[in-house]
Order: sequence, then structure tokens, then C-alpha cells
Amino acid sequence: KMLVDAMLELASKGVDGVHFDYIRYPDSEYCFCDGCRARFEKLSGAPVKNWPGDVRRDSKLRVLWRKFRCEAITAPVRAVAERLHAAKSRVEVSAALFRDPLSDPDYVGQDWASWCAKGYLDFACPMTYEDDFGWFKNKLDKEARQVPGNVPRYPGLGLGVWTRDGLQAMRFADQVRYVRETGLRGFTVFELGWKLEQLMPEVREALDRLCGAGQGRSRSGQDPRRAADAPRHAGTVP
Repeated sequence: KMLVDAMLELASKGVDGVHFDYIRYPDSEYCFCDGCRARFEKLSGAPVKNWPGDVRRDSKLRVLWRKFRCEAITAPVRAVAERLHAAKSRVEVSAALFRDPLSDPDYVGQDWASWCAKGYLDFACPMTYEDDFGWFKNKLDKEARQVPGNVPRYPGLGLGVWTRDGLQAMRFADQVRYVRETGLRGFTVFELGWKLEQLMPEVREALDRLCGAGQGRSRSGQDPRRAADAPRHAGTVP
């Protein structure tokens, strides 16, 4: 309730959008606290004798446990989206989405493919922070197959977590090139700060080498940091 109220209050302040960051569990071992146990037992209709072992081993309980965890993460996203969409608000709802739309419900309780299918998100920001181009390409291709196409996707370029090997500009440019080739409207950067500012001249040169002269700018001809077709959220780059 506190999270939902805070997001709705923020949305009322004239912002362009609200973004759910870290809207997931850390991993599959969360959360087995007394509160989660009580709520889960209420859902299942019976006490769990061996906690948490039974929800790991018992196939029926495990299915119910997956549903329980996903609902806990989905509930605030759904509540904020439904309230804003019902009010016909111009405030857009987005979220940072984890590694894999098929395994994320089990691993971190984030069923983000269903969020897209049900229209909870106005655009999606998958955390495709791979520094290896092959892995990055595979993730984008997998998302295209597994995530409904009704919601725009802006894949994340993980500049802030990449190996510092002197190849960041070429790596960045190569991933930008592939995003453009897939027809996606843009991308996001983790993180948008001094590293990107310093790399931009090298990125433009690398894009020109990869795509031809003049391609270091966006399709609209603007600086990549300011292109008009990007989401209105701060920190997003086309």
C-alpha cells in the first residue's frame, strides 16, 4: 500500500512517468519470513508443517508458492497501472525487467510477460546488460518471441556494469546498431551519466564505421541523447 500510494502521489505531481525499479525478489530464496508464511497458509487453506522445505519439495505447494510470490510482486504494478489508466492519465508506467521472461516468475517472482500482455506497462525496460554481443542479441531475439508485442520494449545497455577493457564505445555502438536493426524504438542506458558523456564522441565514430557516415545520430537526426522518439522518462536514450 505504501508503494502504491507513493507512486500515485508522484504521478499527481506533473511527472511524465513513474518507473518501477527493483520490483522483484532478490532470488528464489525469498521470502520465507513469518508474515509470508502466514499469508501463504491463508491462501493454501492449510498450515505448512515443514516450512519452508515443503514449498520447495511438494509439487502442488510449489505451484501455489510460485503464484503467491508473483502476485506479491504484480499487485502494486497492477494497482498503479489500473488507477492511472482508469483516470486516463498521461503519466506512463514502466518497469525494470529482469533476465528472462520465462524463468523470471520462478526465480524472482516477476511475471513481466503477463504485465505486458495485460497492459499494465506503457513501455518495458528489460535489463539486457550483457557486454557480449552474442548474449545481448540472443536476449533481444528471445524477448521478441516470448513477450507480447503490444508494449514497446526499450532494452537496457549496461554501460555501468560492462568490463572496462577500452572497447566500451564499440560495444555500445554495436548494440545500438542491432537495436535499430530489430525495429525497436530505442534503448535505455544503465547508467546515464559521466561515462556515457565521455564516450559519446567515440560512440558516434563507431556508429559511423558500423552503419555508414552520419549514422552516429538517431533516425530523427538528433543527438542520441535527445531524440524525440524516446520515452519521456529521464535517463532514457533512443
